[in-house]
Amino acid sequence: MANSYTSSATLIITKDDLCPDALSELLGIAPSRSWKRGDRKLFKGEGEFLYKWGGWKLFQPTEMDEKGIDEQLNFWASFISQRSNAMRGLAEDSFDIVLDCYISTQEQLTLSVGCQRMVCFGCAGVRIDINVFFNQTV
Repeated sequence: MANSYTSSATLIITKDDLCPDALSELLGIAPSRSWKRGDRKLFKGEGEFLYKWGGWKLFQPTEMDEKGIDEQLNFWASFISQRSNAMRGLAEDSFDIVLDCYISTQEQLTLSVGCQRMVCFGCAGVRIDINVFFNQTV
C-alpha cells in the first residue's frame, strides 16, 4: 500500500571547525554535500554568503525515497548503530548531529518512535528534528 505522505530523512553534522574530509574518513562514507567555515554559498537571485560553520550532509539512499518514514528511521538507526562509537565521540566533542526529517501530508499522520530506536539515536548523540508540512501536494 502506498503512503499517504512523502518523507525523507537527512543526516546533518555541523561544527564551527568541521573538516569534511576528516569526518568522511571517520564515518567511512563520503557526504552528499559538505562545506567548511568560510566557503561561499550562492543563492539563486539572492547573491552569496559565507558559511559561518562547517557542515557535512548525507541524504538517504534513493531506494529509501519511496519508503515510509518508519523504514527511513530504521535505515538511519542501523547506519548510526554501525558507527555509534564515532558518533558518540563527535557528540562529546560538541558536534551538532541532527537527523532532519521532512514529512509532507494531506492527512493526519501518527509517527511512533519506539524506545529502542530512541535509545539508539540518543546514545549516539543524534537529535531528531521532524518537520511536518500539512496540505502539501503528495
